[in-house]
Amino acid sequence: MLLLRIYGREANGDSCGVAGGFAMHIVLLLYLIEGVVFGILAFVLKKKRSNYPDFTVGYHDSRLMDSAEKWNYANHLAGNLSGIFAAVFFAVSALLYCAKTSNAKALVLFFILSAIAIGGTLLLPIWLSKLKFGDPNGSMKRH
Repeated sequence: MLLLRIYGREANGDSCGVAGGFAMHIVLLLYLIEGVVFGILAFVLKKKRSNYPDFTVGYHDSRLMDSAEKWNYANHLAGNLSGIFAAVFFAVSALLYCAKTSNAKALVLFFILSAIAIGGTLLLPIWLSKLKFGDPNGSMKRH
């Protein structure tokens, strides 16, 4: 009974727990670490970024560094996305803990979520800025 509680499972199986023991705790730690990283990134992009035209700290893409409006929009959006993905990683970690998911499934989900989070945080601000401010080539101008 004591060993089952150490590994996060109750003897009756009613409460949340981890099926894979120590290895699953490591996988869940990956989710928590990535959630903390995205949380810190959200804070920096929303509250601690450099003011235009100082580009020391913030979301960097040459297409979005043309004006203060684009710079602020991209940093604000990337910060919001980072905060959302941080919450997703924390929530998924808790759900996996309660669902007693296998290590392999949890790792596959971790890499899929990581790819979506990183890709979304890097690419969505560029794409949405093109829609809002217009493409420099003129192909996506909004009237």
